[in-house]
Parts: sequence; structure tokens; C-alpha cells
Amino acid sequence: MEDVHLAAVILKIFLRELPEPLLTYQLYNDIVNLASASPRYLITFLAQVSANSEVNKMTNSNLAVVFGPNLLWGRGNAIGPNFTRTLLDQHHLVFT
Repeated sequence: MEDVHLAAVILKIFLRELPEPLLTYQLYNDIVNLASASPRYLITFLAQVSANSEVNKMTNSNLAVVFGPNLLWGRGNAIGPNFTRTLLDQHHLVFT
């Protein structure tokens, strides 16, 4: 366990291999039109990772690029990174 990136790679592969996004197709329209949401542990965790970006170099932008495509995708379009970046930037407002 000397590779500190191993956990992120495993999580990313797991999310990518799901039959549909973690934030499911059924939720897609609700998410795009997000007005309020309950706390989501993964976003809270990623926000904590980003809070230490001076050390780990994982800013909201970097996390969105890595995890966004694996969290939310539509049939034929890719809004995952943009949505994930916004969600991480505004997590304190969205989940309060």
C-alpha cells in the first residue's frame, strides 16, 4: 500500500464499471434541475479531499475531471465533469 493513488484509481474504476452512473439515469433530469438535495457522502468526501489540495494537488477541477465522468452521464452527452465541479464548489450551499 505504498501507492497513495491506488484508492482513487480503484474507486474510479469501480464507478466506471457500473451499468449506469452512480447518479442514475432516472435521476438525471432532477440532478440537472437541482434545486435542493440531501447530503451525499461521496461529494462530502471529495470536498474534504479538495480541502487538502495544497498537499494532494486534487482541486475541485482535478476531482471533477477524474470522477465527474464516472458519477453522471447522460445518454449521448457528458455533463459529469461540469456538474461535479459545480457541486464540489457549492457543496456547502447545496447540502445545507
